[in-house]
Amino acid sequence: MFTLPPARRSVLMAACALAAVVATAEVRYTGSDARASLLAAQVLLRTGSLHLEDELARGGGRQAVLGGGWMVHTQDGHLVPYYPVGPVLAGLPAVALANALGADMVVAAHDARLQIALAAVSVVAVFLVLHAIAALALPAPAALWLALLLVLGTSLTSTLATAFWTHDGFVVCWSLVLLLLARSELGGRPEAPWRVGALLAVALLFRPTALVLAAATFAYLATRPWRVLGQAVLGYAIGLAAVVTTNLVVMERVVPAYYHPMNWPGGRLLTGLAGVLVSPGRGLFVFSPFLLLAFLGLALPPARRRPLFWLGLGSTAALAVLVARQGNWWGGWCFGPRLLVDAVPGLAVALVLTLASLPPAPRWRRATTLALIGLGGVSVLVHTGQGLHQPATYDWNDAPAIDAAPERLFDWRDPQFLATPARNAQRRAIAAEPPPR
Repeated sequence: MFTLPPARRSVLMAACALAAVVATAEVRYTGSDARASLLAAQVLLRTGSLHLEDELARGGGRQAVLGGGWMVHTQDGHLVPYYPVGPVLAGLPAVALANALGADMVVAAHDARLQIALAAVSVVAVFLVLHAIAALALPAPAALWLALLLVLGTSLTSTLATAFWTHDGFVVCWSLVLLLLARSELGGRPEAPWRVGALLAVALLFRPTALVLAAATFAYLATRPWRVLGQAVLGYAIGLAAVVTTNLVVMERVVPAYYHPMNWPGGRLLTGLAGVLVSPGRGLFVFSPFLLLAFLGLALPPARRRPLFWLGLGSTAALAVLVARQGNWWGGWCFGPRLLVDAVPGLAVALVLTLASLPPAPRWRRATTLALIGLGGVSVLVHTGQGLHQPATYDWNDAPAIDAAPERLFDWRDPQFLATPARNAQRRAIAAEPPPR
């Protein structure tokens, strides 16, 4: 009889528990940006194109199916998806199976259920990859608990688990890149530059920020033999050619509208940085304070000597600046630092290397462990407790709507992570009061 080793059994049980957490969550964003992706996959399977107008008409019209309809736009007289095509292509097998079982992506309930199933797969995949990275440098129990904390205490849960966003596939790709690099640097395995380059190109199908991470990765590989960098760049070039071909065939554009810089509104960098890092509405280190421990590695020579540590922090800094520079740095109607969920794998790598570099003195390890437990516990309560199981955090984005009143993101009297029905009702009552004469 086949039996799994205890360590693998623990990982499998944790993965199943994470899938259950996603399946039982009470907060969903399936009607938001991701709403058109699986519908587009259904149209692509049936017609070979992404012209959505006939399918939307069958469902009762654009307004009836997509609500506000910002998920699609008009291109050459046709309604096509506005967001990247990556989730559409990634969802094709699941949509084909769902259609065979009688589901229809025009029906919001069918679409939402399939989104959550794909979200669960994404969350579990990222957990397994992060665990594999942690296991290269930490003892097995520590690697398991840290991987769980990195998922349950960050936007990997409160964002990836609530819809099939463009972030889901992107974070999977970036995590796999970091795993390949970690296996080479920490595990002594042969370099895998072709796969690294190809994965970075595939990530571009999900989010344009993949360009920044590709640049950071190539800078990291410049510390390796030139042959490695050359193969990675060549793999990326081949993958990029495939991405361009995909865009031409499926999106009928080399550069789809979402990727055009002219469509990215500009904003004030310092305001955006404060918002995405330390604001009570979207601050990465407010919602996940345990991630600050990754910066302890700056004081630890063994961590500082690791190029992978600098890639983790450098990629995070690059993404933070890129997100902060755009006018809609808060990411619209969402929970916490959604747009910086892409930075979590890089910070995870830096944290793993920091913990592996701690001095052997018991007081260092005891203090770090206590900090990790305390700050990590708060982070899990925020992301899994509030972000997944408190519907008031969803409603917090309204009355007044967050896009019309972004100053609310800096209001410590009413932070999103403390939202409750009573607090929301109080804010609405105050907002409804007539101004004094």
